Amino acid sequence: MRHKRFLFAFATFAIIVLACQLCIPYTLMQQESYALFLTTSDYLRETFAAPWPMAHLAGNFLLQFFHFPWAGPLILGLLGAMAYLLLSLFFRQKGILPFSLTFTILLLSAVIVMASSHRVREVERYSAVEYAASRHDWPRVLRRATPEATRDDRQLLPYALLALTESGQLPDRMMRYPVRTVDDFCPESWSDRRGLAFKACLYECMGIPGEAIHNTFQAATALPHGSSFGTLRALVRLNRLKGDERLAHKYATILSHSTLHKGWGKDIPLNEAPEQSASDRLSAILNSSQAPLITPTYYYNVTSLIAHGAYSKTLADRSLCGLLLQGDLVRFRQMYALFPHAEGEPVPALYRDALSSVSHLPATP
Repeated sequence: MRHKRFLFAFATFAIIVLACQLCIPYTLMQQESYALFLTTSDYLRETFAAPWPMAHLAGNFLLQFFHFPWAGPLILGLLGAMAYLLLSLFFRQKGILPFSLTFTILLLSAVIVMASSHRVREVERYSAVEYAASRHDWPRVLRRATPEATRDDRQLLPYALLALTESGQLPDRMMRYPVRTVDDFCPESWSDRRGLAFKACLYECMGIPGEAIHNTFQAATALPHGSSFGTLRALVRLNRLKGDERLAHKYATILSHSTLHKGWGKDIPLNEAPEQSASDRLSAILNSSQAPLITPTYYYNVTSLIAHGAYSKTLADRSLCGLLLQGDLVRFRQMYALFPHAEGEPVPALYRDALSSVSHLPATP
């Protein structure tokens, strides 16, 4: 009987590990990004002031290990096997013999429901896109945020357009996606945690770390402690991009009070903004006394930066594609003529068609 009990415990462990690894690996890894476990007095005081403090503390301690792809499924598998062993002892004493079979059937049923759930797949897909974008892994973003996927879940569309922009494919592939208006680049009404996290990623790519920091803080207000491992890591990176090593050191020091972040960030070199997303001129403009106001309206921000003299390939593509979505072909031609173009560089078909459709019109000053 004991051997059977351990055999069922191992089966429970294996089923949970495989189900988690196959169905929700990115969902689990993202839980670490939203969690926070520190040994600081403020964190402990806040935790013990809330209901169920020990459960909360233990849960966040374990969640920090979900940072590793294999750790979350293994931890959940071990917890499931331990729960099975404890319950089997209880029910054996009660004289309920078929418990093991019943437990296994219920577990397999739960796995089948999870694997077939549209909502679970939707959350996993979004988690995978958010995870990849936070690491600027644009090919992985595009593998998940396909034209078909964005039609099913339009919250993936801003990430897809950002990935196309950062990989230099926006004018070539934008129209394959269900783009309707310029608002699809960054919906102005998207103000929940997901939207604010996207805006932080967007403005980091645009080379505006101050606005990325602002949105990172705003997104963190939706989290239990008003911060998280992901938030603190982003603040270290963004403050270094901004050139504020003092604040970067502050957040790295806070992170060092967790189990897995001892000394984290101390030796990390200054991260540079993606090559295509900003220019030295942009940094100079943003740090000048005449810096343009960053507003909640994304497309206004793009055009305002260009009007103040900032230029980068990604800013140009965002501006030009936005004009095409607005149907303003005359202004598109004017803007296209203003931007520098490398000699021999092919003109994207989307731009070529737009230019040919207004070629018969006289140029306006």
